[in-house]
Amino acid sequence: MALPGEILKPLIPNVYGLLTVEVALALGADRVAMTDGIIRPPDMLNDSSKRISHLQWGRLLVRALKLTQRPEIGIEHGLRNSPLMHGSITYGALSQPTVRDAMHFLARYSSLILAGVDTMLVESDKSAFLIISEKFAFGTIPYFSGSLPPEAVRQSLAEIFVIGYYSAFAKAGVLAGHTVVLHFDAPEPAYFPMYAGRLPPVRFSSDKLGIEFPLALMDSPLLLADPIAARIAEAQCEVLLESMALEDSLIAKVLSVIDSMGYEPHPRLEAIAKRLHVSPRTLKRRLQELGTSYEKLLNRKRQEDCLELLTNPRLSIDAIGQSLGYSSQNNFTRAFRSWAGISPSAYRKRKLDEADLTSPCEVGPLTLRRVSQPPSATFSNSPTTDP
Repeated sequence: MALPGEILKPLIPNVYGLLTVEVALALGADRVAMTDGIIRPPDMLNDSSKRISHLQWGRLLVRALKLTQRPEIGIEHGLRNSPLMHGSITYGALSQPTVRDAMHFLARYSSLILAGVDTMLVESDKSAFLIISEKFAFGTIPYFSGSLPPEAVRQSLAEIFVIGYYSAFAKAGVLAGHTVVLHFDAPEPAYFPMYAGRLPPVRFSSDKLGIEFPLALMDSPLLLADPIAARIAEAQCEVLLESMALEDSLIAKVLSVIDSMGYEPHPRLEAIAKRLHVSPRTLKRRLQELGTSYEKLLNRKRQEDCLELLTNPRLSIDAIGQSLGYSSQNNFTRAFRSWAGISPSAYRKRKLDEADLTSPCEVGPLTLRRVSQPPSATFSNSPTTDP
């Protein structure tokens, strides 16, 4: 099951959200309508140093599907993917000595591109597979698709990932005339024949999601192989991973304190700083350096708790809203719809329907606030691991 907290973290580089918007505009969508209520301020996507959450990116995709009425938008999105979008990851991969080394490099640092997807290179005696799997968040995005069938949203996501990787490989010259096979774990969609001439062979209803490469390609040398450039790119990627870990450490501590204090009344920045043994000014500055703020984290924590509480059918919508500090059910519903795109009751229905289709579960006691010991965490220059 997807983790609510992960889908709300700003982990996706803005360039991917911007590409989704640009593809939708090319297919007839309106720019203002595409980002309204999802990206604030709307021009934030133009800042390449910032990131959006999986939920925001998923809502952009759902919005694009609705505005364009083009179910094939995932294919269009994938075909527009460029190796130049991915910075140090592209340079590092293309600087490797062989295609196999490049694939392993991509798999190792794929979390810098899309943290919700795992990639793994698996070789047999006949071929090699770059397998793509949902790590946590993308399986959750269809819950926010409103009137769209969840299967349609997941198919678009699969096309973005698989065709996006293929397109980047082809444009970078990695395939070198070799034929690859794209694998999808769903039936062939009705619109696919329109793209058959622009794609390599495709296998639908496969037991894998990813790309199959001929084994002979794996040992092919790369034209841009450069050991010095490869080491520089690898060092840059390691720095990015370390910065993400440090960011997670600080933010996790702030969220943990908010969790221990509850929402009645709303905890103030000064109280959080006192718990973390720093001044309010220092806490505010360090959060700004990470591109966030205490207010944003408070809202994110409330959203995480909201998604978790909605999975308990014994809790009424009104009771959940009150436990999160909303004065009325109308205010709670309005706030939820503003960031999730659907009503809390609609989200709950989809989650509970999924639970009914999988396995029975026991509902725990009626609990609206978790009680935990106040953390004794202090700021540190070294990353920590969340439990």
